[in-house]
Amino acid sequence: MTKMREIKLKMIVFLLAGSGFALQANAIDCPTGTDEEGSTGVCVPTTTQTGLSNMEIGALMLNIANWLLGFVAALAIVMIIIAGIMYITSAGDEERSKTAQKILTWAIVGLVIAILSWVIVKMISVIFGAGPA
Repeated sequence: MTKMREIKLKMIVFLLAGSGFALQANAIDCPTGTDEEGSTGVCVPTTTQTGLSNMEIGALMLNIANWLLGFVAALAIVMIIIAGIMYITSAGDEERSKTAQKILTWAIVGLVIAILSWVIVKMISVIFGAGPA
């Protein structure tokens, strides 16, 4: 058997084995009998059974944007600290000093862009009613 065929066979076996676990993990216990309205034979899982949120899509997108902007801001602050350490430890080396200044400049630009992005996202969310003011 060629190497490529062997890899394809392993991938198929892996995918088939993994799909069985995925189906088993998503099984929901549905009550038998009737529901509150008297319907029978239909099981509609609730958010407590599935673990999913009943959050609106606008609020979800706002949460994702806030998380990403927080990550970018934290990364910019870390880069500012690294640039400061690099500048302090340059010991008069012109090239290392210039590199630290460039890093500091672009980290500050990134931080300003992250802050402005957060303001824009908040303004849009207030305009469209996706989140609190």
